[in-house]
Amino acid sequence: MVWLPATLFLTLFVYVHARDPRLADRPLSELRDGPWWVAGYALFALLAVAGVGQTLARHRAGGGRAAFLPGVGVALLPAVALSPTQDVRHGMASFLLIGLVFAHFARELYLAGSLWFWAHLIAPAVVLAWAADSPTYGRIQKGLILYFVLAVTLDWLAVTGRLRLPGPDALRLPPKKRRAVAYRPRVEWRRTDGRPDRRPAGSSV
Repeated sequence: MVWLPATLFLTLFVYVHARDPRLADRPLSELRDGPWWVAGYALFALLAVAGVGQTLARHRAGGGRAAFLPGVGVALLPAVALSPTQDVRHGMASFLLIGLVFAHFARELYLAGSLWFWAHLIAPAVVLAWAADSPTYGRIQKGLILYFVLAVTLDWLAVTGRLRLPGPDALRLPPKKRRAVAYRPRVEWRRTDGRPDRRPAGSSV
C-alpha cells in the first residue's frame, strides 16, 4: 500500500513547513539536524515505506526485472537518510537517487509508448520554474521529491489496477462516419424497330 504513506508524507511535509517557513530553502536532510529531527526521520521513513510498496507491487505484476530499479532506489534511501548532510557521500547518494528515480519513470513511460513520457521529461523544468523566486538546492530538491511521491503513487495505482491513466489512444478522435449513398442503376430503354421509346414513369435516361 503506497497511498497511505504518501498521504502521511504530504501531510507532515506541509505541516512542518507551515510551522517553520525557513525550512523551505533547506534540503530535506537538514530537518534531522534541528528541532524538527523527529519529523525529518519520519519523512524519510514514509518515503521508504512508499518505495517498498511500489517495489512489491511491481514485483507481483512483472517479476524481478520490473522491480529492480525501484528496489535499488529503496536500497539507496537509507544512505541518504542516515548520512550527515555535509558529507560528500550524502550528496552523491542524493543525486544518484534522484537520477535513478527519474530514469526509472522515463524508461517505463517510454517503453509503454505513453505521451506522459514527454510530460515527465519537462517536469524538472516545471520544478525550476516553481522555484524561480528562490532557486536554492533545498527548494528544487523538495519540488522533485514531491513530484516523485506523486509519480510513485500513480504508478502503484496503475500497476495494481486501481487507476487507468489515459494513453495515446485516448487522444485520438473517433473516425468520421461515411454517409451511405443508395445506388440506383441507370436504365436505358431502346427499341430496335424504329418506333419511339416508351419509358416507364419514373425511369431515368
